[in-house]
Amino acid sequence: MEISTYSEWEEEERQDQERLAPTYPVSVQYRIEAQRVLEHKREKLLRQFPFTAVATGEYPEHDYARRWCWRNISPENGRCDAWLSAYPACPFAIEERKEQVRLREKADKDFSGEQKWYTGPADHTHEGDWRFLWLGKTDYDYGYGEFCFRNERDLENFLVVFPTFIWSKEWDREER
Repeated sequence: MEISTYSEWEEEERQDQERLAPTYPVSVQYRIEAQRVLEHKREKLLRQFPFTAVATGEYPEHDYARRWCWRNISPENGRCDAWLSAYPACPFAIEERKEQVRLREKADKDFSGEQKWYTGPADHTHEGDWRFLWLGKTDYDYGYGEFCFRNERDLENFLVVFPTFIWSKEWDREER
């Protein structure tokens, strides 16, 4: 995982669109429209959370950094999507993850033909001092995300600890 810039993400996206355009023109048009929507959403977000850091990394690395923010700054502001995370910090998502594991284990032991599927916790929001914005995927399970903070001090603290974020598949399961 590395710190990057928004302009680096834009350049990588532009190059990818140029590469794909001859073969997948409809896909490129979709991505151009999605980028316009993202830019509008980002402009709105930056009014509330003006201090930002763009990071590149694998999905679980972004999840790990988001969990650090949750534990050391505040809950993530807005609609919660932590149940999608490999390392959720939201207490509702953590409890739902435990239920998901329990249901899978039960289904593996005694498959009766019926299985309750995990759908995540009920829709809910949190109030906090930061927000994560997924910018885009650039490879399989890899991409750019922007960490947006309400306070400059929170951004500074994030940048200080960022180099210590070490994720691996061997990460302590007790932390989940």
